[in-house]
Amino acid sequence: MTKPTAHHPEIGGHHSHRPLYFKIFAALMVLLFLTVGAAELNLGELNLIAALGIAVVKAALILLFFMHFRDSDHLTWIVGLATVAWFLILILFTLNDYNSRGLITSMPGK
Repeated sequence: MTKPTAHHPEIGGHHSHRPLYFKIFAALMVLLFLTVGAAELNLGELNLIAALGIAVVKAALILLFFMHFRDSDHLTWIVGLATVAWFLILILFTLNDYNSRGLITSMPGK
């Protein structure tokens, strides 16, 4: 087995992803500080949107790079997208139920 050099980073047929992982880690740390900074600001209704937006970006980076979703086959992508779609359906129905509570004050016939 040959030792890796600057021109040949492959070890045993595997390409070293270490520099990419450090870049993604740095991006996640920046997003972490953005999350903390956004929590300290009083943005009103935009606080939730900012926090969720940053969380989605962090989750996407973790899925794509650390969980190797980026290099997966089409079936894995379909299952992943179906999981996200199902999660959104559950959240939307839960929010719909929560927001509709108290709208009906009396039931007919009671």
